Amino acid sequence: MRIFSLVLCVGLLSGCKSLSSAVKDNLESTSQTQWMSERLPPQTLEKDECGLFLFTTGEPRLFVFFQKQGQSDALLRDGQTSLHLQSGTPLQDLFLAEQIDLSYVATDGQRLLLSGTFEDDLQEGRRVRALLKAQKPEGWQKITPLAGVYACKK
Repeated sequence: MRIFSLVLCVGLLSGCKSLSSAVKDNLESTSQTQWMSERLPPQTLEKDECGLFLFTTGEPRLFVFFQKQGQSDALLRDGQTSLHLQSGTPLQDLFLAEQIDLSYVATDGQRLLLSGTFEDDLQEGRRVRALLKAQKPEGWQKITPLAGVYACKK
């Protein structure tokens, strides 16, 4: 009887370990899928093009904002939603700028303000710290800290 009880306990414990491992793998897979769906897809620049690439500052760092120099439209990923943003003026060359102050209107009518400063000069760009302020229809404002680069492809 003792041997049967011991075998039963060992079997149950190994089953718990397998279940625990399966649950952990499922959670990691779900987390990875969610992480992938909350970011913009990779963006590319052609030779001599420049762009503003911004990421969330929390973990995991998510690529959420992109705008090419010379264009008035930008891409924003807000959670599970991709937004196409329009600015009244095209993104100018930011190599000589002291700060960023850009306003946008999303396709859903939401108004956004991007403001930021430059921290370091890089070999082919500049490091940026920014805040994205979104005026929500309910009357409150969502403020998202961002960090990234203004970079050019040579």
